[in-house]
Amino acid sequence: MFLGAWLDVGISEDAWLSGVRPLLWGEGEIEIARVIKQEISATRVLIRHKEGHVHRHLADVEAIIDGADLPDVVRRKAKDAFFHLAVAEASIHGTTPDAIHFHEVGAIDAIVDIVGAMWAWHLAGEPDCYVSPIEVGAAARFARTAEFPCRLRPRWPC
Repeated sequence: MFLGAWLDVGISEDAWLSGVRPLLWGEGEIEIARVIKQEISATRVLIRHKEGHVHRHLADVEAIIDGADLPDVVRRKAKDAFFHLAVAEASIHGTTPDAIHFHEVGAIDAIVDIVGAMWAWHLAGEPDCYVSPIEVGAAARFARTAEFPCRLRPRWPC
């Protein structure tokens, strides 16, 4: 969704593809299509790679990113994103970021997804980005006469 949103706001598809397609090592494809879901139109970016189930350490992912022919700021931001993921994984598993191994997040399609987001951000002129609180679900409260929807908020700050 995020990559499609960047393309929807005007990032050049050709320029974006030129930066991320080499990360597939010729063994995958990127499908970009216009879709309509529940009467809302958007661009969908689907990344497919023939790679099987691979476990990669943070250093492995960083080496793939370092090998990309992209501006330093894009590589640095992508590596920062993976470092933060590694810190979160390490805290859950009681180890260090260097010792964890990524499962799905270390797959080529996920690497292209994260690097592609940073590349799109760069192509957009590196604008400031902000994040609002994340909606994590919904519930309902029942009153005497009606049911009222309410949103559940995470317990942690964003």
